[in-house]
Amino acid sequence: MAYVPGFKYDIFISYPRENNRADPEGVQWVRELDRYLKVAIANQIPSKDQPEIFFDDHDFESGQHVAKLLDHARDAAIFLAVVSPPYVAPGKFTLKELEAFCGSRDAREQIIVSVYFLPIRAQDEPAELHGPKKFEFFWANENNVPVPLTPRTDPKSYTSKLYTLANHIINRLDEMRRKRIPPADVQAPAGAGAGMAVLLGQVTDDLVDTREELKEFIEKLGAVVLPPEDYPAWGPQFTAAFGAQLAKADLVVQLLSKVRSQKGDGDQFSCAQFQHQATTDAQKPVLQWREPSDISKVQHYDRPILEMASAMTLEQFKVAVRKKLEELTPPPEPAAALPAVDEAESGHAPFIYITAHPEDLDRALKLKGIADSLGAARIMEDQNKLKDFIEQVPFAEAVVFLYGDAPRKFVDDWLAKYLKLKTTQFKTHPQLEAVYYAPPPKSETQRQLRTGWKGLRAFGSQDAFTPEDMRKIFVELRGGPAR
Repeated sequence: MAYVPGFKYDIFISYPRENNRADPEGVQWVRELDRYLKVAIANQIPSKDQPEIFFDDHDFESGQHVAKLLDHARDAAIFLAVVSPPYVAPGKFTLKELEAFCGSRDAREQIIVSVYFLPIRAQDEPAELHGPKKFEFFWANENNVPVPLTPRTDPKSYTSKLYTLANHIINRLDEMRRKRIPPADVQAPAGAGAGMAVLLGQVTDDLVDTREELKEFIEKLGAVVLPPEDYPAWGPQFTAAFGAQLAKADLVVQLLSKVRSQKGDGDQFSCAQFQHQATTDAQKPVLQWREPSDISKVQHYDRPILEMASAMTLEQFKVAVRKKLEELTPPPEPAAALPAVDEAESGHAPFIYITAHPEDLDRALKLKGIADSLGAARIMEDQNKLKDFIEQVPFAEAVVFLYGDAPRKFVDDWLAKYLKLKTTQFKTHPQLEAVYYAPPPKSETQRQLRTGWKGLRAFGSQDAFTPEDMRKIFVELRGGPAR
């Protein structure tokens, strides 16, 4: 499954076979690039979701799977061209791969990254490669002759360029991922499933990763996923365990595939059939899913329930799960009215500075919306963060460190920077200092920030996003002592 939804592959490596032939040291250059690039990307993405790289080292020039290669190029999010004189030679298949990729999407969506194995003449460079980001993986020897850079000839330079390349690719993939994942996934209303229990049914082996991905999504919505541990093997222990968890569930989610579930000799139901029947008997809300593929040739005993399942992409199913949880989640009790904020009495509109990781930008904007109606607020700039922080914070009545999807290290680092600047550089500083918590729920260790001090306040909630707490900050500022 690709890192960027909607594509089969995240990166398609296009290269002339000449560049992958073993050099005098036995190095197959493109094969090495593929191997080391995967490591560099994995080291920078702290998630089980890793980009899919397509690298083909078959001798396709013998006529093998030529059409498939072009389809794979069309199915990739990013086109990585390993450029050299053979790449741009007339009639080379690499140019057909480039053409297939570019012809599969609008020019604005063509993300091409060029790795130069060796330089080429300007007049030989295809128009499609004029604008893309270029990375030179060669050096000039004492005779000014370009030589391919390898991890053996110059490990330090090669590794530096490799990680720069990987970082650029990750940034492009993350941009595409944010655009393509439905808002219900990346910006799902926090707490849509707060307090709800969702039972994820047992799946066939081919859906284990899919189940884990859905489990993470549901947990981000604030719901508890059952069972807390793996199911027992199919049999009496399984049916007893499923029944016990079913009694606690507010919603049951069953993932189905063309692969038949387990069924022992003499069993009345298969594993999948039992879960469906038990859920029906318990009159629990249920959502069933399968991939949108043809099941006309499926003839085994699970076909009837397979036909009941909603055929859609997993991303579409996530939207359906969120909506169902919103329907099932009881409305929150009305909050006690906050004291009115009388701007006329205060004589000025307080200014609040908000530090926010990109993952929390949507929440920061909501906090700013409330703050702007009561005074003024500024969210930390994406660029030159420290410069913006130093220039703005001394003029703020409150500094708020937003902690939702942000890594704990991000919040800790900015708390430490603030504390140091407050004691060494700032002549004035905010009268109110706060961490503003937001979902997802955090463990006790995650919640305990390493940088803290007496007087650092806590607002918000890690269970459900409560932007209205921003009003509490203004109430305190309006009634607090003058700086």
